[in-house]
Amino acid sequence: MLTVCLLALGGCLVYTWMTQDVLAQLNFLRQRNAGHGPRGGRKSIVSIEPWQTANTLLPMAVSAEEQEFARDAERLADHEVDQAFAVTLRIASLRTSHAAPTGEAQSAAQRVAELEQLVKQDRQQVHQLGGDVAADASKKNQNAASDDNDDLQLARAQLDLDSGELEDARNTLAHLLGDNSDQIQQELSAYRLAQQQAQSGVHATAARAVASVRQHRTLLMRWQALQKQGDRTQLLTEAAAQAGAEATALLTERATAQKKFADTLAATAGRQSRLEQLKDQNNARQILAIYDDRIASDQQLVVVYNKWIAQVALQHRIVTHLIAVSLAWIFAIILGTMVLGMLAQHLLDRLALDNRQAHTLRTMVRMGLQIVCAVIVLLIVFGAPQQTSTVLGLTTAALTIALQDFVLAFLGWFLLMGRNGIHVGDWVEINGVNGEVVEVGMLKTTLLELSSVPGKGHPTGRRISFMNSYAIRGQYFNFSTSSQWTWDDVNIGIPKSLDVHQVAAEIDQLVRKETAENARSAEHDWTRVARGSSLTNMTASSTISMRPTVDGIEVTVHYITRATDRFAMRDRLYLQLLALLQAKQGPEK
Repeated sequence: MLTVCLLALGGCLVYTWMTQDVLAQLNFLRQRNAGHGPRGGRKSIVSIEPWQTANTLLPMAVSAEEQEFARDAERLADHEVDQAFAVTLRIASLRTSHAAPTGEAQSAAQRVAELEQLVKQDRQQVHQLGGDVAADASKKNQNAASDDNDDLQLARAQLDLDSGELEDARNTLAHLLGDNSDQIQQELSAYRLAQQQAQSGVHATAARAVASVRQHRTLLMRWQALQKQGDRTQLLTEAAAQAGAEATALLTERATAQKKFADTLAATAGRQSRLEQLKDQNNARQILAIYDDRIASDQQLVVVYNKWIAQVALQHRIVTHLIAVSLAWIFAIILGTMVLGMLAQHLLDRLALDNRQAHTLRTMVRMGLQIVCAVIVLLIVFGAPQQTSTVLGLTTAALTIALQDFVLAFLGWFLLMGRNGIHVGDWVEINGVNGEVVEVGMLKTTLLELSSVPGKGHPTGRRISFMNSYAIRGQYFNFSTSSQWTWDDVNIGIPKSLDVHQVAAEIDQLVRKETAENARSAEHDWTRVARGSSLTNMTASSTISMRPTVDGIEVTVHYITRATDRFAMRDRLYLQLLALLQAKQGPEK
């Protein structure tokens, strides 16, 4: 057991040391985990980490002065991030405007120049035909529907087609030149949205990665968080795979649609007017552009899901680190308990104690250490109760269970002190043990045991103690209180030489006469106690029974007597019976 604890503790400490880097940041993630980790997707161009840090520290402010400093820090961090976006956009625009296109980019630049010249000519033509070039799409469509000038409609359709191609060509050129202005604008929009959500308190209850996982203080909570993280990882992986599959399917669908549009335009080239052909080309271009946008959205969705998976993986690593810490503490406590137990064993062996005392003390020390160890381990696994009512309830229940014998013994003492209780000097029977009461304390009653063999009533010299709880849940009988009657018997043998029936009748008459007063008193007491019931015809008269033996007949007489006079009554009856037998045998001799 000691070897197993040492190996487990060593393994937990090694894993904790290997994963200590996950807690290097307090409330935000490292850049490599947030942006360009193994599965994190593309890196952010503009870092908003200053604002994230200030926004995370804002709820930690307690006093009014701290809150003022926190707001100032957030304002300055926000200004710093805004300036970072502004300078990044300017640098991107300046770099793109001075970039010298080469190769494929040069061809794209020429295509843009040609399309710009063509769009300029289309605008002039529309203007010459009396159309409004600056009107929006809906207004132009309305004008086209109500205008009878076919040339104007054809010019507008050509302008729409060339303008769309110019936009696509500019996007292609920007991509080839490395212009990331669109990505910067997207990041700026996401940053503004995060600010609005922070101000409205949408995500006010959500903490950053390390802060959120460190809220799981107990081992049980950390294990539950680990399981939930595994479920989230599986769902996110499935979602990313689904988005990737949809993007692949859209690529195939776009290629099919592009081929279909090309075949359709080629087949209807001779049957359609120029205006209808331009409209079909423009619709095909817009449909393909929508396909491109959907494909790009799915690809970005895959990137976002991968970032999310990387974030959950980081939280998973943090939780496993904390679980290793908890297990290390548990094994360290168990190991310390074992070491302390061996040390206590060694110290007790050196003390001059007899075997019984040493065994008792050794057991108490071992149980004490085990109880303390169990309590600490339970606190690590489940944590301390947070509510005062819960703590008081559990404490009260534990004390009630642990001290129930003492509580019942104390309550039983009040019953024993009553009129029908037990007092010093009484002859009682408690749980089958007979004896004379020598002490009645608040928690226990002590008896001087009387022998239970024939001729009982003689002390054995043993003192026996009972917890007073027997008065509530046990059985006891007090022979010394008033009106306490008991049945007793005498046995005597009648020789074969005597008239058995005559002698037995005389013995019965003698016992009845001697116990007549006790029988009347007993019947009176029983009638008084049992009034209102059907037990009012009870009799206390003596009874006689006979049993044959080798030497004659053994006669047994059962009679009623007071418990306090039991032995005196038996002695008197035996003396009288012996005198009766001697009188019967005397004349025959």
